[in-house]
Amino acid sequence: MRNIPRDKDLIDDRAHDILFHDRTNFDEHIAYLVSDYVDLAVELIELGNSNGLADYVEEILNKAAKGFSRSRAESKKYKDIIEGRLDITKVWRIDRVEDTEDTFGKNTDFSPTSILKLIEDGQNDAKISLNKMEIIFNIDDLIYELQLFFLLLT
Repeated sequence: MRNIPRDKDLIDDRAHDILFHDRTNFDEHIAYLVSDYVDLAVELIELGNSNGLADYVEEILNKAAKGFSRSRAESKKYKDIIEGRLDITKVWRIDRVEDTEDTFGKNTDFSPTSILKLIEDGQNDAKISLNKMEIIFNIDDLIYELQLFFLLLT
């Protein structure tokens, strides 16, 4: 219980941390999930096409999806979801380092000094996170290559 904030600035800072909690874990989960669904759809399309069902597959792909285009001018078709997608393979997370000198009202402080400090802090946070993620991804790649190597041996 020693980490309980005791002054107004720390209490407000903690409240903002809770209110604007990092949503990137959920966003990352959804990005991978969507990528997996699209990969599944592509495989099912290939299966249908290779089994003489190309006309049925095309009919389904031309049906209207529930989503809209980015301009919202026209509705999407199922094939637009598959054709316009990105393949998520790795997510590089940039974490913000906690500032021990946060002050009350920081969410409305747009002074040049504060903006420049936020930019500088963001650049430093990005360097730290990118270096960390590069190490982690290199380890992941090595593990994958070792797994392939041992698979080939067996």
